[in-house]
Amino acid sequence: MLVLAGLAGCVTPEVCTDLGKCGGDIMAGKTSRTFKFSTTCLNDVAAAPQVPSLLHQPTPLQGEVPPKRTQVNFCSEMVLTPEKKIQFIQPWFPSLPIEDGQLTYNSDGTFTGSINYRGQQQMDFAAGCFLSQGYKIVKDGTDPSIDTLSCAEFTPILQLGLATQPNLSKFGCVNDGAGGCQCVYETLLITAMAGNYVPIGNTISHTDTLFFNPVSSADYCVSGNTLELTGYKRSFLFNQPALRTLQLTESSSK
Repeated sequence: MLVLAGLAGCVTPEVCTDLGKCGGDIMAGKTSRTFKFSTTCLNDVAAAPQVPSLLHQPTPLQGEVPPKRTQVNFCSEMVLTPEKKIQFIQPWFPSLPIEDGQLTYNSDGTFTGSINYRGQQQMDFAAGCFLSQGYKIVKDGTDPSIDTLSCAEFTPILQLGLATQPNLSKFGCVNDGAGGCQCVYETLLITAMAGNYVPIGNTISHTDTLFFNPVSSADYCVSGNTLELTGYKRSFLFNQPALRTLQLTESSSK
Protein backbone atom coordinates (compact mmCIF):
# COMPACT_ATOMS: atom_id res chain seq x y z
CA MET A 1 0.00 0.00 0.00
CA LEU A 2 2.90 2.37 0.75
CA VAL A 3 4.30 1.78 -2.74
CA LEU A 4 0.96 2.59 -4.35
CA ALA A 5 0.64 5.75 -2.30
CA GLY A 6 4.11 6.82 -3.37
CA LEU A 7 3.29 6.27 -7.03
CA ALA A 8 0.08 8.24 -6.73
CA GLY A 9 2.05 11.17 -5.33
CA CYS A 10 4.08 11.36 -8.57
CA VAL A 11 1.07 12.22 -10.75
CA THR A 12 1.18 15.77 -12.12
CA PRO A 13 -1.71 17.75 -10.59
CA GLU A 14 -4.47 18.53 -13.10
CA VAL A 15 -5.00 22.28 -13.31
CA CYS A 16 -7.26 22.29 -16.38
CA THR A 17 -10.94 21.39 -16.06
CA ASP A 18 -12.35 19.25 -18.85
CA LEU A 19 -14.68 21.09 -21.21
CA GLY A 20 -17.79 19.79 -22.97
CA LYS A 21 -17.88 16.32 -24.53
CA CYS A 22 -21.18 16.46 -26.40
CA GLY A 23 -19.70 15.82 -29.86
CA GLY A 24 -21.76 17.34 -32.66
CA ASP A 25 -21.46 18.23 -36.33
CA ILE A 26 -18.16 20.05 -36.84
CA MET A 27 -19.11 21.34 -40.29
CA ALA A 28 -22.83 22.04 -39.69
CA GLY A 29 -23.50 21.68 -43.43
CA LYS A 30 -20.75 24.15 -44.42
CA THR A 31 -17.70 23.53 -46.61
CA SER A 32 -15.24 25.38 -44.34
CA ARG A 33 -15.31 26.76 -40.80
CA THR A 34 -12.61 28.81 -39.09
CA PHE A 35 -12.51 29.04 -35.30
CA LYS A 36 -10.45 31.55 -33.30
CA PHE A 37 -9.04 30.73 -29.87
CA SER A 38 -11.12 32.24 -27.07
CA THR A 39 -9.66 30.65 -23.94
CA THR A 40 -6.86 28.17 -23.41
CA CYS A 41 -5.58 26.12 -20.48
CA LEU A 42 -2.09 24.74 -20.10
CA ASN A 43 -0.98 22.35 -17.39
CA ASP A 44 1.99 23.39 -15.30
CA VAL A 45 4.65 21.25 -16.95
CA ALA A 46 8.31 22.21 -16.76
CA ALA A 47 11.49 20.22 -17.29
CA ALA A 48 14.51 21.29 -15.25
CA PRO A 49 17.54 22.34 -17.29
CA GLN A 50 20.29 19.79 -17.70
CA VAL A 51 23.40 20.11 -15.56
CA PRO A 52 25.68 22.25 -17.75
CA SER A 53 28.84 20.40 -16.77
CA LEU A 54 27.60 17.24 -18.50
CA LEU A 55 26.45 18.78 -21.77
CA HIS A 56 28.49 18.25 -24.93
CA GLN A 57 30.75 15.73 -23.22
CA PRO A 58 32.18 12.88 -25.36
CA THR A 59 30.65 9.47 -24.78
CA PRO A 60 32.84 7.53 -22.29
CA LEU A 61 34.69 4.57 -23.79
CA GLN A 62 33.79 1.10 -22.62
CA GLY A 63 35.26 0.54 -19.19
CA GLU A 64 35.63 4.23 -18.40
CA VAL A 65 33.74 5.76 -15.49
CA PRO A 66 31.31 8.48 -16.67
CA PRO A 67 31.81 11.95 -15.15
CA LYS A 68 29.96 12.56 -11.92
CA ARG A 69 27.15 15.06 -11.80
CA THR A 70 28.25 18.36 -10.28
CA GLN A 71 26.46 21.52 -9.28
CA VAL A 72 27.63 24.76 -10.93
CA ASN A 73 26.13 28.15 -11.66
CA PHE A 74 23.56 27.76 -14.41
CA CYS A 75 25.07 30.17 -16.95
CA SER A 76 23.35 28.80 -20.07
CA GLU A 77 26.79 27.40 -21.00
CA MET A 78 27.82 30.90 -21.99
CA VAL A 79 31.35 31.26 -23.36
CA LEU A 80 32.72 34.81 -23.59
CA THR A 81 35.71 35.68 -25.76
CA PRO A 82 38.43 38.27 -24.92
CA GLU A 83 36.70 40.52 -27.51
CA LYS A 84 33.58 40.59 -25.31
CA LYS A 85 31.57 38.45 -27.66
CA ILE A 86 29.51 35.36 -26.90
CA GLN A 87 31.12 32.39 -28.60
CA PHE A 88 28.49 29.90 -27.41
CA ILE A 89 25.30 30.01 -25.38
CA GLN A 90 22.53 27.48 -24.81
CA PRO A 91 19.50 29.20 -23.29
CA TRP A 92 16.70 27.33 -21.57
CA PHE A 93 13.19 28.22 -22.72
CA PRO A 94 10.41 27.62 -20.17
CA SER A 95 6.88 27.12 -21.48
CA LEU A 96 5.21 30.19 -22.99
CA PRO A 97 1.62 31.37 -22.72
CA ILE A 98 -0.56 31.20 -25.84
CA GLU A 99 -1.26 34.61 -27.35
CA ASP A 100 -3.73 33.53 -30.05
CA GLY A 101 -4.45 30.89 -32.65
CA GLN A 102 -7.02 29.47 -35.02
CA LEU A 103 -8.30 26.23 -36.54
CA THR A 104 -9.96 25.74 -39.92
CA TYR A 105 -11.96 22.59 -40.66
CA ASN A 106 -12.94 21.66 -44.21
CA SER A 107 -15.72 19.35 -45.38
CA ASP A 108 -13.18 17.15 -47.23
CA GLY A 109 -11.80 15.97 -43.88
CA THR A 110 -8.74 18.25 -43.77
CA PHE A 111 -7.79 20.93 -41.26
CA THR A 112 -5.20 23.67 -40.88
CA GLY A 113 -4.26 25.80 -37.93
CA SER A 114 -1.70 27.90 -36.12
CA ILE A 115 -0.79 28.65 -32.52
CA ASN A 116 1.15 31.73 -31.48
CA TYR A 117 3.06 31.65 -28.20
CA ARG A 118 4.42 34.91 -26.82
CA GLY A 119 5.84 35.87 -23.47
CA GLN A 120 8.66 37.55 -21.59
CA GLN A 121 11.50 35.27 -20.56
CA GLN A 122 14.23 35.84 -17.98
CA MET A 123 17.85 34.75 -17.88
CA ASP A 124 19.90 35.24 -14.73
CA PHE A 125 23.67 35.37 -15.01
CA ALA A 126 25.29 35.16 -11.59
CA ALA A 127 28.58 36.86 -10.85
CA GLY A 128 30.36 33.53 -11.31
CA CYS A 129 29.23 33.37 -14.95
CA PHE A 130 31.46 36.38 -15.64
CA LEU A 131 34.24 35.96 -13.05
CA SER A 132 34.99 32.46 -14.30
CA GLN A 133 35.76 33.96 -17.70
CA GLY A 134 37.81 36.91 -16.51
CA TYR A 135 35.14 39.60 -16.36
CA LYS A 136 33.71 41.61 -13.49
CA ILE A 137 30.30 43.26 -13.63
CA VAL A 138 30.42 46.97 -12.80
CA LYS A 139 27.76 49.66 -12.48
CA ASP A 140 26.27 51.13 -15.65
CA GLY A 141 28.15 54.22 -16.76
CA THR A 142 31.52 53.00 -15.46
CA ASP A 143 34.39 53.65 -17.87
CA PRO A 144 34.95 50.43 -19.87
CA SER A 145 38.04 48.28 -19.47
CA ILE A 146 39.23 44.99 -20.92
CA ASP A 147 38.13 42.96 -17.90
CA THR A 148 34.87 44.67 -16.90
CA LEU A 149 31.34 44.70 -18.23
CA SER A 150 28.25 46.63 -17.23
CA CYS A 151 24.86 45.00 -17.66
CA ALA A 152 23.91 47.76 -20.12
CA GLU A 153 27.03 46.85 -22.12
CA PHE A 154 26.17 43.16 -21.86
CA THR A 155 22.66 43.64 -23.34
CA PRO A 156 23.73 44.01 -27.02
CA ILE A 157 26.36 41.30 -26.48
CA LEU A 158 23.63 38.89 -25.41
CA GLN A 159 21.36 39.94 -28.26
CA LEU A 160 24.13 39.35 -30.79
CA GLY A 161 24.96 36.00 -29.19
CA LEU A 162 21.37 34.92 -29.70
CA ALA A 163 21.04 36.38 -33.21
CA THR A 164 20.48 32.88 -34.61
CA GLN A 165 17.17 32.85 -32.70
CA PRO A 166 15.05 35.27 -34.80
CA ASN A 167 12.05 34.76 -32.52
CA LEU A 168 13.75 36.64 -29.65
CA SER A 169 13.47 40.43 -29.27
CA LYS A 170 13.33 43.35 -26.81
CA PHE A 171 16.44 42.46 -24.80
CA GLY A 172 17.29 44.26 -21.60
CA CYS A 173 19.74 43.53 -18.76
CA VAL A 174 20.05 45.15 -15.34
CA ASN A 175 22.47 44.73 -12.46
CA ASP A 176 21.18 42.16 -9.96
CA GLY A 177 23.02 43.84 -7.08
CA ALA A 178 25.18 40.78 -6.48
CA GLY A 179 27.75 41.11 -9.24
CA GLY A 180 25.62 39.55 -11.97
CA CYS A 181 23.05 40.52 -14.58
CA GLN A 182 19.33 39.83 -14.77
CA CYS A 183 18.20 39.83 -18.39
CA VAL A 184 14.75 39.73 -19.97
CA TYR A 185 13.64 39.31 -23.56
CA GLU A 186 10.46 38.53 -25.48
CA THR A 187 9.91 35.22 -27.24
CA LEU A 188 7.48 34.55 -30.09
CA LEU A 189 6.89 31.01 -31.31
CA ILE A 190 4.53 30.24 -34.21
CA THR A 191 3.36 26.65 -34.64
CA ALA A 192 1.66 25.58 -37.88
CA MET A 193 -0.63 22.57 -38.19
CA ALA A 194 -2.20 20.75 -41.14
CA GLY A 195 -3.63 17.32 -41.73
CA ASN A 196 -6.76 15.22 -41.60
CA TYR A 197 -9.43 14.91 -38.93
CA VAL A 198 -11.96 12.19 -38.12
CA PRO A 199 -14.82 12.72 -35.62
CA ILE A 200 -16.17 9.56 -33.98
CA GLY A 201 -18.87 9.98 -31.35
CA ASN A 202 -17.71 12.75 -29.02
CA THR A 203 -14.02 12.30 -29.92
CA ILE A 204 -12.12 13.89 -32.79
CA SER A 205 -8.72 12.67 -34.00
CA HIS A 206 -6.24 14.92 -35.80
CA THR A 207 -3.55 13.36 -38.02
CA ASP A 208 -0.64 15.71 -38.73
CA THR A 209 0.56 15.55 -42.36
CA LEU A 210 2.83 18.59 -42.04
CA PHE A 211 5.35 17.34 -39.48
CA PHE A 212 4.03 13.76 -39.15
CA ASN A 213 3.48 14.01 -35.41
CA PRO A 214 1.52 11.25 -33.65
CA VAL A 215 -2.28 11.29 -33.94
CA SER A 216 -3.80 13.72 -31.44
CA SER A 217 -7.25 12.89 -30.09
CA ALA A 218 -9.61 15.16 -28.20
CA ASP A 219 -13.02 15.09 -26.60
CA TYR A 220 -15.06 17.82 -28.25
CA CYS A 221 -18.34 19.66 -28.15
CA VAL A 222 -19.63 21.96 -30.88
CA SER A 223 -22.65 24.12 -30.14
CA GLY A 224 -23.67 26.96 -32.43
CA ASN A 225 -20.53 28.97 -33.15
CA THR A 226 -18.56 27.57 -30.19
CA LEU A 227 -16.14 24.63 -30.24
CA GLU A 228 -14.57 23.08 -27.15
CA LEU A 229 -11.61 20.67 -27.22
CA THR A 230 -10.13 18.67 -24.32
CA GLY A 231 -7.10 16.41 -24.66
CA TYR A 232 -8.30 12.79 -24.67
CA LYS A 233 -7.44 11.00 -21.42
CA ARG A 234 -5.31 13.91 -20.16
CA SER A 235 -3.24 14.03 -23.35
CA PHE A 236 -1.99 17.30 -24.82
CA LEU A 237 -3.88 18.85 -27.73
CA PHE A 238 -2.13 18.75 -31.11
CA ASN A 239 1.00 17.35 -29.40
CA GLN A 240 1.66 20.82 -27.95
CA PRO A 241 3.39 20.56 -24.56
CA ALA A 242 1.04 21.40 -21.67
CA LEU A 243 -1.94 22.39 -23.89
CA ARG A 244 -4.95 20.62 -22.37
CA THR A 245 -8.11 22.52 -23.34
CA LEU A 246 -9.24 24.99 -25.97
CA GLN A 247 -12.42 26.99 -26.32
CA LEU A 248 -12.88 28.47 -29.77
CA THR A 249 -15.36 30.79 -31.44
CA GLU A 250 -16.26 30.67 -35.13
CA SER A 251 -14.89 33.67 -37.00
CA SER A 252 -15.76 32.81 -40.61
CA SER A 253 -17.38 30.09 -42.70
CA LYS A 254 -18.56 29.28 -46.19
